[in-house]
Amino acid sequence: MRAGFWMGLLALSSGCGEWPRYAHPQESAPSEAASEPPRVLWAAADGESEPNDWPDEVTTGATVLRLGEGVALSGALSGVGYAGGAPAERGSGSCEHAPARRYPLSEGEYIGDVDCILIEVEQAGTLCGRVRMATPLAFDMLLLPLDDCVLPGPAASVGAEIVGLDRGGDSASWATPVEAGTYAVQLAGWDPVDTELVVDWDLEVALVSTLCPESGP
Repeated sequence: MRAGFWMGLLALSSGCGEWPRYAHPQESAPSEAASEPPRVLWAAADGESEPNDWPDEVTTGATVLRLGEGVALSGALSGVGYAGGAPAERGSGSCEHAPARRYPLSEGEYIGDVDCILIEVEQAGTLCGRVRMATPLAFDMLLLPLDDCVLPGPAASVGAEIVGLDRGGDSASWATPVEAGTYAVQLAGWDPVDTELVVDWDLEVALVSTLCPESGP
């Protein structure tokens, strides 16, 4: 059984990236110091539009990012929580990622709201993600590659570490190399278990050649 996030903090347990998810949140790796922060042309997107619990439900289309471009948008998680069992699956037939899973581990599933935004990366680079939460909680901010059916493949990882897994508090950020393609940035809270809790969020995603910007728009 997945133990409470805040109890995990008190126990100072270390993360393993697999079941059970009792880890305290891992610190994001800091970007290398730069003499000049990179310039990013920011665009504001409309707020999230439900339903968007799975990438193939998103109807607003993908935001195209070229090197030096970023997008900022806001939304809300309407419900937080996690349950054990097998992850939900979606899709069948000839889709590359079918049957697809949005939950990143071999066991468990989100029972609260899941919010996805779609990003179309036009060229290889470093994708930078930053989120701010109005209420501290334990959450995942994942990067999922999408196939032609807009179904998610395994979450992006660096070595054995899943990008954006087991974050906690009121903010998180990551930077990861990407190839050209379409991706979903997926937000979901898993602790506390409270399907009535509403948590507003502000998200920024940018594509750069090397270093992430120090601030958003």
